[in-house]
Amino acid sequence: MGNATEETTPGYRLTLKGDGITVERDISEAMAKDIIAMILGGCLYLGSPILPPPTGRTAIPQQNHSKQQNGSSSPKKSLREYMNEVGATKNPQKILVIAHYLVSFMGKELFSIADIKPQFKVASEPIPANLNRDFQVLSQNGWIAPDHEERKMYFITQTGLDALANKFE
Repeated sequence: MGNATEETTPGYRLTLKGDGITVERDISEAMAKDIIAMILGGCLYLGSPILPPPTGRTAIPQQNHSKQQNGSSSPKKSLREYMNEVGATKNPQKILVIAHYLVSFMGKELFSIADIKPQFKVASEPIPANLNRDFQVLSQNGWIAPDHEERKMYFITQTGLDALANKFE
């Protein structure tokens, strides 16, 4: 599960106790944050600007947890704020922003139309009338591609990450 050479930070200890199971282990700060993100996976905030994932589509990018001058963590962004920040105005752009949100914060490796659809409500956006057509546009732009192993599932391409980073310009 973890890398034996991964540095641990004193003060981060994972303890899991249940019926006949007890696990106690020192873990790194990054792993602690990943575990919290996984447990709170339904949380609808994004704590960092667009960060392309590390190479390989299965990796989950780390959130930016830098400290501000007052010592508190950087403010979190809602999906709506993130959509505004990136300048997503057209449905395919909004879908890409939602997909990136699901992948980078909620830990989804792949996404489907069914994963995207409810997030429009979260972002206070009307659900597009023809998501299938919009997914086709995303694919034609090279922003997403269908997964070859899982039917009706997609991943964000490097071209899609570049479009996000450049705010669709």
